[in-house]
Amino acid sequence: MAVFRAWSPAAGMVGLVYLICACQEKDRRWRNWGIAAALAMILLSQSRLALVGLIMIAPIPLLFGQVTRSFLWFLILPIVLLSGWFAVDILEALNLAKSEFSGARADSTRVRETLGRIAVERWQAEAFWFGHGVVERGPHLVEYMPIGSHHSWYGLLFVKGLLGLLALATPLMITLALLLQSALTSRLGQTGLAMAMLLLMYSFGENLESLAYLYWPALLLIGMALQQRSRRQAAS
Repeated sequence: MAVFRAWSPAAGMVGLVYLICACQEKDRRWRNWGIAAALAMILLSQSRLALVGLIMIAPIPLLFGQVTRSFLWFLILPIVLLSGWFAVDILEALNLAKSEFSGARADSTRVRETLGRIAVERWQAEAFWFGHGVVERGPHLVEYMPIGSHHSWYGLLFVKGLLGLLALATPLMITLALLLQSALTSRLGQTGLAMAMLLLMYSFGENLESLAYLYWPALLLIGMALQQRSRRQAAS
């Protein structure tokens, strides 16, 4: 775990990458060992973001693998119907869960929110288009952590401005759109989509640029999925 330094969310993120990869393994024994090891990394990291990813991101390949089967839609239909009937109760439960989620590490949540506010206020007032160009340490209120850290979008706005944010948002959205189509017919496309969704989720809680040396297998699989899609289009 020493390679992940002081970031428990980094260990959780890598655990999610390995979990998605392990689920695609064809050998049953290796698949089971891989899933067990990845789950251990996610749970031992005690990262709230990793737990959210375990519920929302990890099942994506499985869901898209069954999307063309009619029984899945018949299964979803009553769930959607019941959700409409109990919408108010569901929203209240979600708000309660969100409060408990934020309160689990209240100091961390406070620091993250304050860093975000400082980054946005100084970006709007001082360097709207191109950002400040350098990373600056925050005040004592945020324990001298760099302004815009713990959030890729706030960090981009502060350091590289609106153009820097668009430079990440544009290719990321295009990649998600392309892989969403590919995931309907390709197992590799499903894996690539899950990885892209994982990066999108972590962009709201971590600085993706500083963690690239850890999640590089996700980037590799995204590239392989896009390459497969291009080859299929060229062949057709």
